[in-house]
Amino acid sequence: LMSSLIYKKGITKLTFAVSAYGLDKDFQRAAIVSLKRYAASLVPSKVHFINKDLSQNPATAALLGQKVIEKGVELVVFNQGTDYYIGYTTWVQDIASYTKRDIDKPKRNMKVGMLPPKLAQTLINLIPGGRGVEVIWDPFVGLGTIPMEALLLGRHVISSDHNERMVSATEGNISWIKKIYRLPEELLSEAFVKDVAKLDMLPNLLSMGRSAIVTEGYLGENYTATARKEDALEQLKAVAELYGAFFQNLNEMGY
Repeated sequence: LMSSLIYKKGITKLTFAVSAYGLDKDFQRAAIVSLKRYAASLVPSKVHFINKDLSQNPATAALLGQKVIEKGVELVVFNQGTDYYIGYTTWVQDIASYTKRDIDKPKRNMKVGMLPPKLAQTLINLIPGGRGVEVIWDPFVGLGTIPMEALLLGRHVISSDHNERMVSATEGNISWIKKIYRLPEELLSEAFVKDVAKLDMLPNLLSMGRSAIVTEGYLGENYTATARKEDALEQLKAVAELYGAFFQNLNEMGY
């Protein structure tokens, strides 16, 4: 595998890494040392091994910084029962882009929670048959992280919240991401003030082609200190009533 990758990429100076999962530590060290020696025999001119500690896998930042995927090879070794498998890394998540979308967006508010872009992206990717979904609705949109990630994945988006300030923040963040990432003009994004507990405020997704609801629901009020038991129970009741009304409305709409 390693020799074919080196030949395929035309590598003369090898940047090399190994990640191992589920292996006994002694076996892991022995396997990595063996692979390292084998790499040196294939590219005798120069092998740069980026694992700092044989018992630790290289960090994503190191793989990106050393351009391992572009200029070298990262092998991945793992076991399942008594079987061992070896593969290679073809793509590494762009952590700088995640950070940019999280930190640089113009509308941020630590008091209402900050859904990480990577988690929002994961939620969208978990949609059954998600590649065929054209429209995504986030009914508890907050600062717009899910719609932003949905747009980047090529979906049309509907954003709504009962709080007008959150809808305004979402509109600002969506405008920013469309500009920064030069998203296609045909990607639609609409934001509305909607109370999902009221049936007449639900959008008719059934008329919009293949659609899905992706959201991080309302979690109750923020507290700067530990809430009293009676306050927590009151919040729990309010949130339960909200979701009860929301799901009942979805059912009545035929979703």
